[in-house]
Amino acid sequence: MGIRAVQAGALTLKVDRALSTNHPDARDYERAEPFRALCARWGEDPALVAHRYALSIPGVDTVVLG
Repeated sequence: MGIRAVQAGALTLKVDRALSTNHPDARDYERAEPFRALCARWGEDPALVAHRYALSIPGVDTVVLG
């Protein structure tokens, strides 16, 4: 066990809480914009894509969503 696929909401459609623009999680969310745009082009939910990707890594049998 050891992957946190949806780190603090950065790889989700939207953050589930109010954050200041300087909050580290808000900055991570902004950095992940290209990933969300790619998922939108695919018609996929970014959290599901991140989860499936994490589970596809050899040796991973548990994913901790944080």
